[in-house]
Amino acid sequence: MRENDPLQGLLTFLLQKELQKKLKIGQKVIIRRGTYEGKNNNYASVKKIRQGIIVAKYPHFFLVQLNGYRETFKYTELLDGTVEMAGDNSE
Repeated sequence: MRENDPLQGLLTFLLQKELQKKLKIGQKVIIRRGTYEGKNNNYASVKKIRQGIIVAKYPHFFLVQLNGYRETFKYTELLDGTVEMAGDNSE
């Protein structure tokens, strides 16, 4: 598909809304993104897979509690594989 294709944008929007419904507060997630290195303005390579628990949901992102800190992720990061749901909590 072309960049800025309206159909692609609609599909991404619909998938994002569906994922937003599926995510539950208290659900475990797996993060496959390295930590942010401000000096390089880049993310470090993934040295280890981090796990966290969703503590809040907002219209465009969700908040994850990790070891001693919290980090936000966009729902679209579930689509690109940066964040994965650790278990399927859907009924």
